[in-house]
Amino acid sequence: MSYWMIIIVTLVIGMAASGYVNSQLKKYQKVPSQSGLTGRQAAEKMLRDNGVTGVVVSRGAEGQDHFDPRTNSIALSPSVYDHSSVTACATACHEVGHACQFAQGYMPMKVRGAIVPVVNLASNAWVFVLLIGIFLNLAGFIDLAIIMYAAVVLFQIVTLPVEFNASHRAMDYMKATGLPQSEVAGSFSVLRACALTYVAAALASLLQLVYLLGMRDNENMAEHLQEDFQERPSRDREGRSDALSVSDAMALAKQSLESVVVRIVGEVSEVSVKPGYKAAYFSVKDSSSSLPCMMWNNRYRASGIDLAVGQLIDMTGRFTLYAAKGRMNFDVFSIALAGEGDLRLKVANIAKKLAGEGLTDPGRKIALPAFPERIGLVTSPRSAAVHDVLRTLRRRFPVATVLLAGVPVEGAQAAEGIVEGMRAVYRARPDVILVVRGGGSFEDLMPFNDEALARAIAACPIPVVTGIGHEVDTTIADMVSDCRASTPTAAAEAVSPSRESLDALFASRRAELQGDVQLALERLGARVERVATRPLFSDPMLLFAADAQSLDLASDRLARALPMQVERMRVDLGSAEERLARVMPVQIERCRLEVEGTLNRFVRIGHAMGDRFSYQMRQAASRLVDLSPVNTLARGYSITRNEEGSIVRHVGEAPAGTRIEVTVSDGTLDCEVMIAKQGRDS
Repeated sequence: MSYWMIIIVTLVIGMAASGYVNSQLKKYQKVPSQSGLTGRQAAEKMLRDNGVTGVVVSRGAEGQDHFDPRTNSIALSPSVYDHSSVTACATACHEVGHACQFAQGYMPMKVRGAIVPVVNLASNAWVFVLLIGIFLNLAGFIDLAIIMYAAVVLFQIVTLPVEFNASHRAMDYMKATGLPQSEVAGSFSVLRACALTYVAAALASLLQLVYLLGMRDNENMAEHLQEDFQERPSRDREGRSDALSVSDAMALAKQSLESVVVRIVGEVSEVSVKPGYKAAYFSVKDSSSSLPCMMWNNRYRASGIDLAVGQLIDMTGRFTLYAAKGRMNFDVFSIALAGEGDLRLKVANIAKKLAGEGLTDPGRKIALPAFPERIGLVTSPRSAAVHDVLRTLRRRFPVATVLLAGVPVEGAQAAEGIVEGMRAVYRARPDVILVVRGGGSFEDLMPFNDEALARAIAACPIPVVTGIGHEVDTTIADMVSDCRASTPTAAAEAVSPSRESLDALFASRRAELQGDVQLALERLGARVERVATRPLFSDPMLLFAADAQSLDLASDRLARALPMQVERMRVDLGSAEERLARVMPVQIERCRLEVEGTLNRFVRIGHAMGDRFSYQMRQAASRLVDLSPVNTLARGYSITRNEEGSIVRHVGEAPAGTRIEVTVSDGTLDCEVMIAKQGRDS
């Protein structure tokens, strides 16, 4: 069986397993859980029911459901963490099964926990690992591919019992919750499909390993045969009938080389690009070989890359021979910066763009608060950086409140998660925000070179301090932040005063306060002493002496004047009494006569006015009697009203058939008009 057939078989296994898993997920992912529990609630309940404590259930990245024994935490993707579907509960309980195994000392789980990063890669991204092995084999690194596949198979052997036991524990729990049989069957289908992917991964890796081992044996055998063949004596010169000329041999070699297009990655060691040349000449090398290359100027200019010694490049082309000199070159069709070189170029372009907009200008950066009471922290909740920051803040400034936003700090979606974490922390109104992560490669730190994250940091109205990687690592986030620290610990130290500086500050302020208080006491004491020497405080009566003397003089004057005034008023009162006794009778008589005269005039005038008004009243009463409707009715007249109660004055107001009411002197008649006739006068 050829290697391509092995590749096809393994890829078919992978697609079949993935297709089966996707079919089960699509079938049950929208079925609501009868327990009504979200993935997080189901996981926490199962942990409690199994007596497992100290395991934290948190939201992780999408598609990254796993239990990490290093941090003793279960990370569930948002679609599992927040939802209550069959797939969400099954996935959550499956990860809790791992935690229970680890807590109970299950040895395969202990081994898996010791190598959890590699196991997660081999178990959850096994198709990616498979492709890496295929590329390694095609590139000629057979030994490396064999080592990788052997490690993967070994990891799968450890992982398979762990996964099956976790699935079995999850199924037992879901049955114990009293779920309907249909939902239990759906959960089992999901878990069984996921478990089968591990079997498929092990089978595919095992096939690759077995084939590569056989291929390696064949190559060793071919090398031995070639050595034997080289040791045999060559045939006589006369026996050669297919000898070629040098030109024919070079043409044959050139034709053979130019028929193959390959892709090469190497480091630039020499560059010669001169104005008069038709092509750019350079050399690439690795640890053991060097290759001269040439690239026609039109292709070189179209690539947009200026080659420099030390760059890692990815180029596609073919080998060619310069027959006149017998030299081999590599004719380059296309070229691109490879790996970190390409990333550094992109980062440099973004940094240049942001610097042109003034986002890295020190003048726009905000000063850090001296004593922040609320510190926002944006980092991975499972990283060592978060422990370093919290430990430093607890040691240096324990009175500060830390607001933690747990976000992924590595991967394609990390930059977006960091921006969302900053928004969440900003809504809590901290005094300063820390954005930190531990060390890593240049590729690991790429989320912090994201343009959107840089603009979010620059636009934040709250000071942002970055502590990313190590001292030598500098990202775009560091450039636009208000303060760049070399490490997460240094970032925590930048926003928190040290205990020594606080002690020195408090001592300085205490000395200043004591000096100010002492000076104030001395000034007040001097004022008290000056006041105490005044005569007022040495002779208490001095304050009231003048007033007391004036009071005595006034009292004496009042004692003499009061009896004389009382006697004078008594004499005046007697005189007034005598005058009143003489005048009063005459005045009273005069007033009585005036009142009697006025009363007689009123009586005469009243009689005259009464007679006149009595006559007018009798005339008005007589006229009123003559005009009274009652007297009119008594003389034989009547009053006619229609149905609305209006008086009928004309024949036209009461046509034939109209109901009318006729009032006479002693009552009312209800009538109906039979015939309405117009009078002659009308």
